[in-house]
Amino acid sequence: MPQQNYCTHCTGYTFDDTYGHCLSCGAPRDGKYKKGIEVSCPKLFRDNKVAVLYSPGYGAGWSTWNDNKDCIFDPDIALIVLGETQGDIKQLAQQKWGEKHFYDGGSDDLEVEWIQQGQCFDIEEYDGFESIQYGGTLVA
Repeated sequence: MPQQNYCTHCTGYTFDDTYGHCLSCGAPRDGKYKKGIEVSCPKLFRDNKVAVLYSPGYGAGWSTWNDNKDCIFDPDIALIVLGETQGDIKQLAQQKWGEKHFYDGGSDDLEVEWIQQGQCFDIEEYDGFESIQYGGTLVA
């Protein structure tokens, strides 16, 4: 039986040494995504899926126009997009990441894609239009 250790990313399960990922949230053992994005950012989970924010409208990208990639998984903003809580996305983004470090132009077209935990994906952008491509280098 493989050795298991507690995951520091989620309140969930353990790491499986066979695969090197958390059995609960899919986080890699090294605590980073393959592109170096910290796994420790908060996420919204439901039915073994992760809420991923992206902006499929032309004009400005959400995560692709910013260096701070925590915005891909932000649970507070995801809940607003889903209509489950009230709030101003632009104001919340500025509070979280600061006006100098975050461009909120893609916030008007935000959508949530539910991606299976551990699934690899990328968010690609053309003229501000973001799309999710499965099989990429980020891990949900």
